[in-house]
Amino acid sequence: MKTKSLIFIIIGLFFSACALIENGIWRSRGLEGAWYSGGARDRVAGISQGRDGLEARNENGQVSRLQWDGKRAVVALDWDGGLRGDFSNNRIEWANGSFWVRSDVQQTRLEGTWYSGGARDKVAGISQGRDGLEARNEIGQVSRLQWDGRRAVEALDWGGLRGDFNNNRIDWANGSFWTR
Repeated sequence: MKTKSLIFIIIGLFFSACALIENGIWRSRGLEGAWYSGGARDRVAGISQGRDGLEARNENGQVSRLQWDGKRAVVALDWDGGLRGDFSNNRIEWANGSFWVRSDVQQTRLEGTWYSGGARDKVAGISQGRDGLEARNEIGQVSRLQWDGRRAVEALDWGGLRGDFNNNRIDWANGSFWTR
């Protein structure tokens, strides 16, 4: 009889844990942590577990209660009358056109050594500077770099030179390209 009771207790605990997971209590761990608005390391945002549930803090220090369906949909209840976002692959795309990324995901995809025109003797690079991403071309010129987290890059100090990033290649609007 004791064995049957123990089995029922274990089964009950299992289903209780499943209910907690389904209600988002344990799943919220997937969102918690540091986030970076626009991918810029100097624009720190974050999501944490507050007393009443998830809280989001934007890069300006404003706090909102946050709802998450445990999959893709997030809603910052206290911003813009309920600002909706889409969470996927360590990125949140907000309905107002802004986005947040996690620290290690965005930057490392672009950072590193690049080669202008694919030539190994024309070394260029992208690195994390004090104010965000920086690009250095093959002749040593440096520019602040903006990236949308997907394909579009822009070298702000090189006349706003735009580029298209695709894994191991950046095709610049001036006809040049960089490869890894």
